[in-house]
Amino acid sequence: MGDNKKVHRLWKEEGLQVRIHHPRTRSGASSCPQIEADAPHVVAVDFSFDSTIDGKAIRIASMIDEHTRQSLLKIVERSITAQRLTDEHGKAFALWGGLPLVLRMDNGP
Repeated sequence: MGDNKKVHRLWKEEGLQVRIHHPRTRSGASSCPQIEADAPHVVAVDFSFDSTIDGKAIRIASMIDEHTRQSLLKIVERSITAQRLTDEHGKAFALWGGLPLVLRMDNGP
């Protein structure tokens, strides 16, 4: 470790620029602490995209209970409207026993 300080000092004496290392911040890293799913009613919602063999795009909306890993909702369609998604969420929450305490989702495209 002392060698780094010596090299730094010698570079400075010669008038060379010393590269300052800045640790890279990870993409998706959050400043908020993660909420552990130690009880039911922590729900994760995610959207996936795929294509059929003929090249047409399909969208997949899924929702799981993070505690039990039970799938609460799966919608696979070519197009999912916001109205359809909110209707399906309402039905799933009604069957599941009410609104979740935490609804987690990423901020995708």
